[in-house]
Amino acid sequence: MLRGRRKGVVCKSESYANRGKLTKVEEEELREWMDDMMYLGLAPQKLHIRNMADEILAGRANTTPITVGIKWVDNFKARSGNLKVRLSRPKDRKRLLAENPEIMAEWFRLVRRTIHTPPGSPVSGDAELDPETPKNIKELHRHRDITDKLFASGDASPRVLQRRYHQSIKRNPRKTRATGQRKCRFAQSQRGASKKENEI
Repeated sequence: MLRGRRKGVVCKSESYANRGKLTKVEEEELREWMDDMMYLGLAPQKLHIRNMADEILAGRANTTPITVGIKWVDNFKARSGNLKVRLSRPKDRKRLLAENPEIMAEWFRLVRRTIHTPPGSPVSGDAELDPETPKNIKELHRHRDITDKLFASGDASPRVLQRRYHQSIKRNPRKTRATGQRKCRFAQSQRGASKKENEI
């Protein structure tokens, strides 16, 4: 082995198979296609990769086009160290059937119009919004008005803005928990008093 390396013989793991159906350029083109599909959120399956390899082979000027075998994708993955196989997650059938592009487009159009509405416009008040406006859109208007008032007053440092914005969104969980505990204790004391009265 060392003698072969001294003579310039390439290792078997680094060499390209002489009987490979796709050339290095064609395999690189296939990898780029897989990267494009992954970027679009459409992860290719083994059948899709095999069909794409057959299309690449069919593009040659041969009278009888060659096709890859069933195990070719597994061997291709083993040759390419940066490829991994993941299990696809099942999709909810009811949710897929309920998808309506028109409703989704209207929703994103409403969000875009809400974000790009200039400050101080009549749309920014909750009272002047459409009654059918979703609750989270109204919350978006309210938080944007709070931010505009902070910037207008000059007290808009990042720390103050974060504290006031945080307090406007979330409640204090400790106060809520303590209030709930006091209510439970008061209810228990009332039950105990009523039991004693019944016993008397």
